[in-house]
Order: sequence, then C-alpha cells, then structure tokens
Amino acid sequence: MLGIILAAVGLLICVYIGLAVDNYYKLRLNTVRDYLAFVRFSERETEFLKTDMPALLSGFECKSEFKKMITEASGKLSEGGTAECASDRLKKEDLEKVNAFLKGLSETDYVSRAALFRYSISIAENMEKVAEKEKKQKGELIKKLMFLLGVGLVILAI
Repeated sequence: MLGIILAAVGLLICVYIGLAVDNYYKLRLNTVRDYLAFVRFSERETEFLKTDMPALLSGFECKSEFKKMITEASGKLSEGGTAECASDRLKKEDLEKVNAFLKGLSETDYVSRAALFRYSISIAENMEKVAEKEKKQKGELIKKLMFLLGVGLVILAI
C-alpha cells in the first residue's frame, strides 16, 4: 500500500516537473512573440505618428513578461538612463538583441530607423523560430519523458 502511494507521488512529481519545463519554454516563446509585435508596433508608430520613445514603451500592451521588461526600460529612460531591460525568460544573447534594439531606437534619427526596423524584424523572426523549435524539441519532449519516467517509477514500485 505504501509503495503504491509513493509511486503515485513520484508520478505526480515527475509530471509536475515536466509541465514546469514545458511552461518555461511556452512563456519564453510568448515573450519573444511579444518582442516581435513590439518591434512592428514601434515601426508603425514611428513611421506614421512619429511617436517618441517613452510613449512607445508605455503605449504597447501585452500579457507576457515583455510588458514588465519594457516598463522597467521606460522607468530607466525616465530617470535619464538608457532604456535597458532584464529577463530570466530570454537567453543572454536574445536579451542583448532586445537591448540593442531599444538603444538603437532611442539613439537613431528618423531616416536611419527604417534600417533598424528591417534588421530588428528579421532578428526577432529568427528568435521566434528558434524559440518555437526549442519549445517543440525541449519543452514537449521533456514533458513526455517525465511522464514516462513517472510511469516507470510506478511500475518499479509495484
């Protein structure tokens, strides 16, 4: 009886770990998608409305961690610093690309922003492809393997 209970608890723990890993990759993908949406939003706003940087950062709405990141960048910009953000959802090189875009957006003039947007959109699309691939390869695979590991523990315990 005790073995069955321990096996069930082990199965639940394995499934929980698998779901947590899958959720991490899902949140990372959502953050990257919101970054791509922000780049496109910024391009639209600056081309047609000539919106300034603080209005861009405060005007973008999303539901992922990216909103927290740009709110942090907006706070640093309003204090007189550079617009930089930090995140534990993005890889270091992806975060550097986001910060490079924010820095370029605040420092470039209207004419050179078109090249910045073209480059940043291509980079963000590549980031999205990599995040989708990692979610499928790592997130879903680990979720399934952890479930199978839990089932294996149940079989061994019984």
